[in-house]
Formats: sequence, C-alpha cells, structure tokens
Amino acid sequence: MSRTVRMNPILSSSSNLQLVGSCWLLLLSVLYPTDGLCQGVEGLINALKDKRPHVRGSALESKMIVSCYTHDPDEETCTMSKEEFDRLTLALIELLRDPVDQNRERAVRYLSESTDARTIGPIARLLRDSNASVRAAAAEAFIHTALSGEAIVRDLEALLLDKDKRVRKSASMALILNGTQRSLDALENAYHRETDPEVKKLLKETVTQLDRRLNRKRP
Repeated sequence: MSRTVRMNPILSSSSNLQLVGSCWLLLLSVLYPTDGLCQGVEGLINALKDKRPHVRGSALESKMIVSCYTHDPDEETCTMSKEEFDRLTLALIELLRDPVDQNRERAVRYLSESTDARTIGPIARLLRDSNASVRAAAAEAFIHTALSGEAIVRDLEALLLDKDKRVRKSASMALILNGTQRSLDALENAYHRETDPEVKKLLKETVTQLDRRLNRKRP
C-alpha cells in the first residue's frame, strides 16, 4: 500500500526554504549578537568593551586574539598593525577589571604573552583577586617576566600560603626568577607548613634554584 506524503506548502519550494533559513539566521543574530566580531580589529575591540558579558566572553575566544597573544604568533593569521595591536592590548588590560572571573583569567593569560610593560601593574593587582583561578594565572604570568617592584615580589611570597594549590605552585615558580634573599625565608617557611607532597617538592626545588641564582650574583 503506497503512502502519499503531503508537503507543507510553506516548505514546498526552495525559495520558501531559503526564507525560513533567513528567518532563523535573523533570530539567532538577535538572540546572540556578535557585535562586529567579523569586522576586524575595530569590531573585536568594540566587542571586548561591550556591556554584555557573553559578548565579551565570545570576543576573548576570537581566533585573532588566540593567534596573536601566544609565545609563537602565527604571522599568517596575526596580521594587524602595531597600532592595532597596541589598542587591542589596552582593551585586554581593561578586561582585567571585568566582573566575570573567567574573562579576567583569559585576559591575564593572553597578556602574559605580551612584552608590553603596561601589563605588569594591572596583572600584579590580580595577585590579590578573590578568585583562585585568576590569582593562579596572575602569578603564572610572572614565571618568565622579570620584576623590579619589591611590592609584587612580596605579594608572590604571600601566595605561597594561599588556600589553593594552583596558586601556591604558580607563586613558587615565579619566585625562581623574581625572588630575593627575603623570598628564601618565605619559601622555607612555606615548605615546613606545606602538606601537599607535590607542592612541597616544588618548594624545595625553588629554594635550590633561587639560592643558586642569588649566589651567582654575589661578587
């Protein structure tokens, strides 16, 4: 027995199908606006400054940012000018004050790949952030960045006793390059108080490496 399939007249032609598809795209653009993410650097910067958290979050996932703020930038993808890169860096620095924890953390991780000295102070302020992931990312940013400010080093020393294991590990590694003689005392104190075997081992290694670095500097 054959069955007759009746087509919905609204969907019976290719033009009507295209119309339905266009309506869906329009609806999606209203519900989830990209605010210029496809409009180059200018659109991306505008999205990073948008009042809506989900727009800023989407902008932080942009391929343009991912390809430019990395240890080994992709020259084919990261094609912006120096002026554009500077403006984008300033927009990311502003995001270090974002009320969304995840946005602050992402901004820190991107900026940690920058050699722009303007990033140091704003990132250092996040060593006292209320969110542990943000504190860990901020401390991690100074693992390969030499510091001249004693206040930042002291904040890193304070994080050796942080409640979060990730923060303690990042702070310890950052002190290998930036620690002082005073830091050795802080590290040894943290070592005796530490209960996590992994962190305890790292603290011991940090003391050894920092002591070796400081001794090399002595006449």
